[in-house]
Amino acid sequence: MVDEEEMFNFKKALHEQGIDFVGSFMYHLDANLVGGIKTGVLNQWLVDLGLLFHSEKILHYPGGELFINLEAHEGKNPSFFLTGDAMIFDGISAPNYVQFSEYWVKQSLGNFSVKFGRMLGTNDLCVILNAKFLLNNSYETPPTIQGFPAYPSAVPGAILTYDYQKILGLKLGIFNGEEAIYSLNEIYSFGLWRNFFENVFVMSEVEIHLNANQGRLVAGLNYNRSQIAISYDTYKKVGFSGYLIGEYNFYDRYRPFVQGSIGDPSSLIIPYFFGCGMQVDQFLPIRYENHLILGLASSFFSKDEAVNLGASGVEISLEASYRINYFKLALQPDIQYIIRPGGMGLKNALAFILNIDLDI
Repeated sequence: MVDEEEMFNFKKALHEQGIDFVGSFMYHLDANLVGGIKTGVLNQWLVDLGLLFHSEKILHYPGGELFINLEAHEGKNPSFFLTGDAMIFDGISAPNYVQFSEYWVKQSLGNFSVKFGRMLGTNDLCVILNAKFLLNNSYETPPTIQGFPAYPSAVPGAILTYDYQKILGLKLGIFNGEEAIYSLNEIYSFGLWRNFFENVFVMSEVEIHLNANQGRLVAGLNYNRSQIAISYDTYKKVGFSGYLIGEYNFYDRYRPFVQGSIGDPSSLIIPYFFGCGMQVDQFLPIRYENHLILGLASSFFSKDEAVNLGASGVEISLEASYRINYFKLALQPDIQYIIRPGGMGLKNALAFILNIDLDI
C-alpha cells in the first residue's frame, strides 16, 4: 500500500519533470428527510484523476499545456428518486460512467491563451469563486444556460482568453451545444464531435477585477443553436441566454456573491434564475481550515404552457453547509430546504448531504 509520503514523493518527482498529477475521491451520502417524492437514503461516489503536462519543462517550449482526465461515477440521482427538485440538489449527480472526461491542449502567449479539445467550461466561464463549496448544482450550472459544458459532460470546443493586467478579462467559448443538454441522462464517453457547427454554442464573457482582486464583476452573453425538446414531440432552438455575477472579499474572510441569469421563456422550462450567498472562512477559530457557506438558489418556471410541462411558479433552495479540512481529507455536512421542488405540487423537501472528499 502506498503511504502518504511515497505519494508526495511520486507527485514531486513528476512535477520536476513537468507533469502535475491531480486526483480526488468523493463520496456523498444523500438523504431526503421530509417531503419530495419520498424519504430515503442514496449513495454516490466520484473518482477524478488527471495529468497536466507542461511544455516548458518537457519540450523547452514555453506556454503549452496538455491535460488528460479520467473520471468514474456510481450512484443514483437523488433529485430523480427522492426530492423531485429541478435544480439538482447534489451537484455530483450523474449517470453511471467511466470516461476520459477531458483532454485538451492550451497555448498561452503573453496576455492571450487558447484552449482546444474536450473540456469543461466551468473553470473559465460563469465562475463564482465564493460559491465553489455549495453543493446545489445550480450555482455552477444555472438551469437557464442549457448546453453549458459542465460536469458530468465535458464537450468538444475551444476557449480564447485575453487578460489585461489582471484587471479586465475577455473570453470567448465555442462548443458543441447539444451534448451537455442530455448529460443527466446520457454520457457520450468520447464527446459529440459530429454536427459541431449545426449545434454550435457560443459563450462570450467580460470579467472585471476590482480593488486589487478583492472583487469581481462578470457579464456573459450566449447563443446555442442546438434543438431542445419543449414538449414530447416538439423541438426548438435553445437560443440566447445571459448572466451577471458579482462577488467580493471583505477582510479576507467574508465572501458574499450574487448571480442572475436569463434564457428564452419560449424554449426553456426554467428561463430565469437568481442566486446569492456568503462564504465565511475560518468560521471556527481552530487550526484546521474550515468554512461556513450559506446559499439561496431560485429557479422561475416558464409561464408558457407549451414549455413548462405543468410546472409553475418558483423552486427555491435554502442551503447551509460547513466544510472542514483535515490535511487531505475534507468533511462537509450540507442541508437544503427545498421549497416547491419541481414546481408540480410536491411537498417541500428537507435534503441532507454528507460529503467526504479525499485529495489523492
